[in-house]
Amino acid sequence: MTDRPKAKIIQFPRKPTAIIEEPQSPLSELKELLTHNTEPKEESPKPRKPRETKPKQESFIPGVSILVSGGEGVKINNGQQTINKTVNHTTNHYHAPQSVKSTVVVQTGVGVISAEQKRQLLDLRDKVVEASVVRKTPKTPASVMYSLNKHMKVNKYDEILAENFDKAKAWLIKQAAITKSMASAPKKMPSWRKSRISAIHSRCKERDFGTWRIAYMKEKFNQTTMIALSDDDLETLYRAVMSKK
Repeated sequence: MTDRPKAKIIQFPRKPTAIIEEPQSPLSELKELLTHNTEPKEESPKPRKPRETKPKQESFIPGVSILVSGGEGVKINNGQQTINKTVNHTTNHYHAPQSVKSTVVVQTGVGVISAEQKRQLLDLRDKVVEASVVRKTPKTPASVMYSLNKHMKVNKYDEILAENFDKAKAWLIKQAAITKSMASAPKKMPSWRKSRISAIHSRCKERDFGTWRIAYMKEKFNQTTMIALSDDDLETLYRAVMSKK
């Protein structure tokens, strides 16, 4: 009897059996939570960068200068009084501005009349215009200045040389006096008596004619005050005072 060949036994790997987890009960979940530490971990603080020192800064305010630095202390200068005050990390220096009186100087051309002399000429011009009301054709400021420029041989009155100021002034005074000496002046010019009395007083004070004037009035008019004089007598006195040397 022939032997039969033995059959080979091939073993295949077993399939892993799936592990079926049993559902946990609520009690077991509570135990698991209690056994484990559930507190969040604290993060370690980040290292801080060293604080940078701010450079000195200067701030400017009109009238006040402020210097800000990293030190301490405040110094305030207010006139003659000094006040020291300490604050943290800031130093302010206040300088009170000193008031300076300004002087305004009006400059004119070289060698010509000054601004003050111009003002005097314009005031005399106005007096000439005021007195011209006694004329048939009163003068205007422009016509008076035109005549003055022509007399002084200049194009404009501000071109009058400083050395000729007295000459221009005398001309304007003369023009006003001539107009006020007209026969119609006392009636047409309301301020005629006032201007005549004022001119006599100024002349007597300038030349020290006070005593002489009173003696002249007593002898000539038998009066001691100009108010009591008539218009004709006042004009006579005016001419005597102005012509006396």
